[in-house]
Amino acid sequence: MISVDFVKKLNEGEGRFALPFHRADKAVPHLDIETGERIEPDEPNAVKLEMFVFDALPLAETSIILEADRVEEFAPIKNAEGDDSPKTSRALQSQRAGRWLRQHGVDIPLNNNDEVDATIELSPLTAIRPSDLESKNLPGEVKQGEEVAL
Repeated sequence: MISVDFVKKLNEGEGRFALPFHRADKAVPHLDIETGERIEPDEPNAVKLEMFVFDALPLAETSIILEADRVEEFAPIKNAEGDDSPKTSRALQSQRAGRWLRQHGVDIPLNNNDEVDATIELSPLTAIRPSDLESKNLPGEVKQGEEVAL
């Protein structure tokens, strides 16, 4: 989290802080101008310049770094499709929910890759850690392909 006051301070006066650009090579779909056909490149064909707010952290009077297990705590959405998309975030969250529910005796369907074969959403009002599920009335099973919100 970054306070509004900190962001305002970064943008005031002559000493304003400009976030530096970071280069990211990306595979960007495009149209073949001769055929009009959409091309989905396998290799990067474009450069995207990105800015990251963490570049301002050295300017903060105090900061705290939190290290977390990515599998348990991080399912980002940064892209509409592909990596870090709503689809991959939903799958990561379903995997975590499935692990937690299995720890409490719920039968969870798995596909051939040992991944949860259902969409499972755990509200933070239901559980923010596996032990929070101990006092909950959980289903005995989740069926293959089912969409479950607890």
